[in-house]
Amino acid sequence: MNKIYLLLFIFFLPLLSAQNQIKIDWNTFSGSRYEDYGRSVAIDHKGNIYITGKSLDTWGKPLKSHTGKSDIFIAKYSPAGILMWNTFIGAANEYDDVAGIVVDQEGNVYIAGKSVASWGDPLRPYAGWQDVFLAKFDTNGKLCWNTFVGSKDSDQTAEFGNTLVVDHQGNIYVTGRSYHSWGKPINKHYKAFDTFIAKFTTDGTLLWNTFMGCHDSDVTGGIAIDSMGNTYVTGYSYASWGEPIHPHSSFFISEIFVAKIDSSGKREWNTFMGSTDYDSGFGIAVGQHGVYVSGFSCKTWGNPIRPHVGQGDEGECDIFVAKLDLNGVRQWNTFLGSKNHDDRSYSISVAKDSLFVSGSSWGAWGDPLEPHKGRRDGVLAKLDLKGNMLWHTFIGSQEIESIASIVHKDDKCYIVGSSSTSWASPKTPFSGDYDAYLLVLQLLQLK
Repeated sequence: MNKIYLLLFIFFLPLLSAQNQIKIDWNTFSGSRYEDYGRSVAIDHKGNIYITGKSLDTWGKPLKSHTGKSDIFIAKYSPAGILMWNTFIGAANEYDDVAGIVVDQEGNVYIAGKSVASWGDPLRPYAGWQDVFLAKFDTNGKLCWNTFVGSKDSDQTAEFGNTLVVDHQGNIYVTGRSYHSWGKPINKHYKAFDTFIAKFTTDGTLLWNTFMGCHDSDVTGGIAIDSMGNTYVTGYSYASWGEPIHPHSSFFISEIFVAKIDSSGKREWNTFMGSTDYDSGFGIAVGQHGVYVSGFSCKTWGNPIRPHVGQGDEGECDIFVAKLDLNGVRQWNTFLGSKNHDDRSYSISVAKDSLFVSGSSWGAWGDPLEPHKGRRDGVLAKLDLKGNMLWHTFIGSQEIESIASIVHKDDKCYIVGSSSTSWASPKTPFSGDYDAYLLVLQLLQLK
């Protein structure tokens, strides 16, 4: 009889383990009576959580008032989910957007995005039609400085993915795309939209900027940094450029690019990967043994661990995850998603022995911890460092949700995104057409 019990325990252990991987620590909504979108999340050394996004109207008790048609918000939460402060920035009666937030070792907060008019008292003036901005706040929400970079044409950060990082010295690196040249670039602007990387000091001084790209458009998706100050950028390009490790293989169709740039702005390497259909890179993270990238692909490529199952149209793509070694050589790739619906990833986080990949899914797939409930749900997947999926779960209501950004720290995942209705048991209730949300998931350690 004991042998039978032992066999039953061994048989059901994977099922028990899979269903006890995560639990909601808490969630909360941030927003007005209209539309509010969560874009990015960061954690300081005390466990305080900072989120940023855009709002069409005011909410909370802001340090600085909402003045635009769409203003950027920054909000600080305690580790227990209490709103400590929120504030707005942006041009009066204009549209501003944000794509990333980071916290340095001193607790200073930096955000980057795009504006269509000047605001604040900028260190570098607003130059044209649409400029990229960088802004610094102290831990109490006071704006320390803001600055603009760009040409007299269109300059943008990524809409999804993280657009800035900070190194151990407090220098800030911002990535985006520009339609014309600006600054004194190390590598010149070529044509149409080129990807740019710019390095700033902690007081907002521009140290250098550089461009990467081809004769067609090149669009940035995200940036990561290693302990030596090397940055890694992903996005998509419509043609080849540089001296790629793996060539661009599609004719006027977007392929994923990954590039490594040293701390002085010199490009170390670049590479391409993708299918004969549309492919885009958004999430990027660097660990001790490699570079990890996520995004979406509309057809299969490489030698995937899990097959591509989408139907191949741009509206029916799969999430991809890929690992490159530190020299840019692809080690593996895999796909996640449903057969008849669209699945996309915008963020990836690397832990000691695993990856957390997040995004959105319009349909159910796999054997999730929590089922797909709505028209579009947020999705979170955990993979090991060899690309094997360990589990995945859907997040949201019966309506529309997405995950824009994820950060993993200790035994928790911090997730920010947008929702069209309420779900779970939020600390602050849902209040508008769309609200930004912050979700903290506890990662359970199985005994």
